[in-house]
Amino acid sequence: LWGGNTVARLARAPSGPKNAGRIADIDGFALPLKPLDNAPAFDASLPWSAKGGDINDASGLSMTPVYGVVEISEDEHIGNALAFARANGLKVSLAAIRHSMGGHAFDDNALVLDLRKFNKVTVDAAAKTMTLQPGARWHDIQNLLHPRLAVKAMQSTDIFSVGGSLSVNAHGMDHQ
Repeated sequence: LWGGNTVARLARAPSGPKNAGRIADIDGFALPLKPLDNAPAFDASLPWSAKGGDINDASGLSMTPVYGVVEISEDEHIGNALAFARANGLKVSLAAIRHSMGGHAFDDNALVLDLRKFNKVTVDAAAKTMTLQPGARWHDIQNLLHPRLAVKAMQSTDIFSVGGSLSVNAHGMDHQ
C-alpha cells in the first residue's frame, strides 16, 4: 500500500498537482508540517509576500512550513530581515527560482528571503566584467550581454538564478 501510494504521488502528470508532500515522507516517515509555537509578531516594516504558510521547490517533494517570506528588492531589506530574525530566534533561508531540489533549500519555520526581485545587473564592457545581485537569472544576463559579449561557461539551461547556481555548486560547459 505504501509503495503504490508513493509511486502514484511521484508519477503525477506534469499538469497535475505539484505538492507531493516532503521527500522524507517517501521513506514512510512523515515529517510534521507544524508551525512555530508562540511565533513572534510580524514586523510591519518588512515587505512580506507571505505570513506563515508553506513553500515548495520545483520538485513538489519539499513542502516546508515557514514563518514567512520577505520579498527582497533592496539591500536594506536584507539587513532589516536578518536583524528581525536574529532578535526573534528565527532561522533564515534564501530562495529565488526554487529549482534547487531535494529539501535542502528551506528549513522548517524559517524566515525565507525571496531574492527574485534582488536581481540588478551592471556591465562594465571595457573591463568585460559584471556586478549582479543573486536573484539575477542567467537568461536576463545572456540577453543583456548578447551580441557583444557572452557568458563563457554556464548551466545547460538559463532559467536559474545566479545565487541558486552558486549555492548548489552548479557548473556549466565550456566547449573550448
